[in-house]
Amino acid sequence: MIAHYAFVTNDDEDMIFEKAAAVADYTKQIREAKTFDDIASVFRAAFDVTLDTITNTTYQDPTSEYGVRVRGVKSREKINEQCRAILDHVQSPDELTAEEKDVLKQYSGKGGLTENSQYEYYTPDFVAAGIWDALSANGFQNGNVCDPCTGAGVFSGMKPKGKGIAITGCDIDPVGSKIAGLLNAGDSIENKPFEAVVMENPDNTFDAFVGNVPFGDARGKNAHLDPEYKTEKRIERYFILRALDKVKPGGLCAFVVPTNIVGAKSGKWEQFRIACSKKAEFMGAHKLPSKTFAGQGTDTVVDVVVFRKHSQEFLDRTRIGFTDFEFSQHGFPSHYRCKLNM
Repeated sequence: MIAHYAFVTNDDEDMIFEKAAAVADYTKQIREAKTFDDIASVFRAAFDVTLDTITNTTYQDPTSEYGVRVRGVKSREKINEQCRAILDHVQSPDELTAEEKDVLKQYSGKGGLTENSQYEYYTPDFVAAGIWDALSANGFQNGNVCDPCTGAGVFSGMKPKGKGIAITGCDIDPVGSKIAGLLNAGDSIENKPFEAVVMENPDNTFDAFVGNVPFGDARGKNAHLDPEYKTEKRIERYFILRALDKVKPGGLCAFVVPTNIVGAKSGKWEQFRIACSKKAEFMGAHKLPSKTFAGQGTDTVVDVVVFRKHSQEFLDRTRIGFTDFEFSQHGFPSHYRCKLNM
């Protein structure tokens, strides 16, 4: 038997060490990146990609980032107070100065602050940009997109410009929704619960959905605005189920969601996923790093999920509702009950 050996020369060793050092440097730069553009520049350098070869990275306002740029409760509360002061004297987008726009983009809600709200951990701009890229990668081009929980409007601000995309948005926070409307005058953003938008628009209305879905089991009085779904206690399940109802057949829904959407194990969560599967195809999920929302004062881990609503042909073969007897046998809410007419 003849043994064959591969010898590594000094030149080979030098090349290996150089590549390892480069990879380590790129990794360090990505970890230290503060914006989507920072990350993009690292990948351009790593793969020798020029700007001319990149499409769909032109967002509405590349010169001024959305999101908090300070750390700490007191610093965030100071910025938020400055935003409220601006809103006291500004009633239309034309009245805003460049400096005021820059301050308003830093409004961060009450998540993690003294006046805490579990619903107001706002999305970093690079995550919002990534959501739009996910839609584009899966075939979305333009149309009327619903953001059911706008916050200060980061998804409107980061949408691809010049593509014919209009946002219909809402938020229960009067400050965040007003800021979102002022900063994105071409979009329709109102201070109202998602339940109100659901009841105002028939199924199969929107071309796509984007957003950061709130979570928890305290829907409160808003649940009664949508009688068919009033028994759904979990906010995140309600938002996803209703988004899948309201998006057009073949339309995409891309959301930042709590990990229980994909990972929770119980009968109700299994029922929820079955209900989703009868409305749409689950395209996949991606877990974001624990530090993604560090600027908001939380290390909460979240996922990005993408759904594509089934075709009209498939939906036409599906009807909602069992008889009372069947309901008593299955024992879960009406909006989970679905069977095929086959």
